[in-house]
Amino acid sequence: MVPVRTAGRELSRRGGWLLAACINVLLVAFGTGILGIAISIAIKPADPVDRWVHVLPAPGDHVLRDGRLMTCSRREMERMLGHFAHRVTAVPAMFEHGEGARSGIAAGWVRAIEIRASGLWALVAYEHETDDEIRDLRWGYISGRFGGFVERRCTESGEEEWFHVTTLVEVTLTNMPAFGNLAPVIDGIETDENGKVTR
Repeated sequence: MVPVRTAGRELSRRGGWLLAACINVLLVAFGTGILGIAISIAIKPADPVDRWVHVLPAPGDHVLRDGRLMTCSRREMERMLGHFAHRVTAVPAMFEHGEGARSGIAAGWVRAIEIRASGLWALVAYEHETDDEIRDLRWGYISGRFGGFVERRCTESGEEEWFHVTTLVEVTLTNMPAFGNLAPVIDGIETDENGKVTR
């Protein structure tokens, strides 16, 4: 006797999943009688959702919320564009810098970066589930992880270490960005004087 084969079915909570192929019906016969029908459904996820997100403020010196000193000139931002264009691996978009329950899981991928008057922006292709979280105001801002070099400056109060940003390594969704002057990821975000999202 030939066993009847069955196929599992996976559906997302959104209507964003599309049936991507015809339903294949397999008739399993034994002798002259039909014993069963096996149905397989091929599905394909909907395309990611593209969002422009604010990664770096306008060129200049910046004191981060934790006291670190970071600087990025217009010329250094232009170098970032060159590094991104010749990157070997894709630049990921993460959740809280890959820490916590979703460590190592990408929220999306950076498609492009560009320089605007307000600073560096990145075009991120987010998965639909992540975009739902953004729309629900569960995430407020973007924080970046960068490559670069340290410059030591002598001041009246002593020596200071300034980190020069030259490469974009990662962007991440967060509610406490290091920079205090970045645009929120979506309209409707309100923050207190410390930049913490209050809705």
